[in-house]
Amino acid sequence: MEYNKVIVGFVVQSYRDGECIDQEFIASDEVSREDPATGERIEVDVAAEQYQPMEMIQPVGASDTRERQ
Repeated sequence: MEYNKVIVGFVVQSYRDGECIDQEFIASDEVSREDPATGERIEVDVAAEQYQPMEMIQPVGASDTRERQ
């Protein structure tokens, strides 16, 4: 079965001297699954769903000295 997992959340970007140096995604508990062809919400057995981390790629100018999670 193919579906889209939609997670509502926020992106927090940190800037230094006008340059984006870090960003992170903060997910909420609001999650839905949708049929990719129709966009309609569907019910899915989430017990079978593999965990996928929501890591964001850091900006090119991000400092290597800042600890990343």
